[in-house]
Amino acid sequence: MENINTKYSFLTDKSAREFYYPALFDDFKKRFNEDKSLLKNFSEELLVFLNNLEYDYLKKTKTINLNYETNKEELLEEITNFIISLEDKEIINEYAKIISNEESINIDNKENEIFSGNCITENKNSHITLIQRNTLEDFTILAHEFGHALEYKIYGNQLNDYIKYSFFEVSSYYFELLMMNHIEKNTNFNIPASLLIGNKINYISRYIWQYHLANYINSLNSYNDYLIKDYVSKSLSINCYNDSTNSLHLHNVEETTNLISSFMIACNLYLETINDKEKGLNKYKSLMTSPNFDLMEFLDYNSINFMRDNTPYELLKIQSEIAYKKLIK
Repeated sequence: MENINTKYSFLTDKSAREFYYPALFDDFKKRFNEDKSLLKNFSEELLVFLNNLEYDYLKKTKTINLNYETNKEELLEEITNFIISLEDKEIINEYAKIISNEESINIDNKENEIFSGNCITENKNSHITLIQRNTLEDFTILAHEFGHALEYKIYGNQLNDYIKYSFFEVSSYYFELLMMNHIEKNTNFNIPASLLIGNKINYISRYIWQYHLANYINSLNSYNDYLIKDYVSKSLSINCYNDSTNSLHLHNVEETTNLISSFMIACNLYLETINDKEKGLNKYKSLMTSPNFDLMEFLDYNSINFMRDNTPYELLKIQSEIAYKKLIK
């Protein structure tokens, strides 16, 4: 198959990739059109799917701040409990190798607005960093980063190309969602997984909304601040456009496509796993090393084609909306 890494590399200019300014309107449109063309060549079906996704979840819920004073010992103890609860020998063994090296895990409470965690792999070793926010999401973000580390440790060069180059957040979102279920079922925090999942859906919905916003801006013949503000206000029924800076943060097409698609796949794997742990984990493992086909064939082969059936995502949305309504009553 064609090298996805060269085929799927959008928006490289920092100004066009991160921020939209009136002075860069023509540059933004040029780069955005190039990106949409690349995405269409990668998968026209995926482009259609993204164009038709709704961000209505943002209108129905808000992110819930689940405050909790975390510490390193408790975080590592609970992530260990979570991994053991998966009852998978291969995952447990590789986790043990990572956790045995104290230098591979850095948990810090220093303020950092750029990221809340990351996983860097080099010389066959993974280095995990977590920036504590003192919320229950510290546990789920740590599971997210371990998802990256375990994927690298277990599959390495055997990893499927689509997962490796395009949808490289599948493992991290999968482990993050499973950790949310673990928090509900196996801890004393008394927090339903649906609230934690709802916060994550809110995060994903923001990407969906910004993708549509970028489409709208691209449709304008010339920069029109009023029209953009009006679109933002009406689309979300709130004014989230920053007048003071006259700028608007937009994510690039690659990041948006990767995060949304990865989450859709992870939702499928997650629901299958909480219904049947062994079957779900086997499906996840099969996906990681499955053969490369055309994208739609690859998704169909693994029974995770969210473009044909996105029921898992829609189901989690409904459950999270119900949990949110119960919380605010």
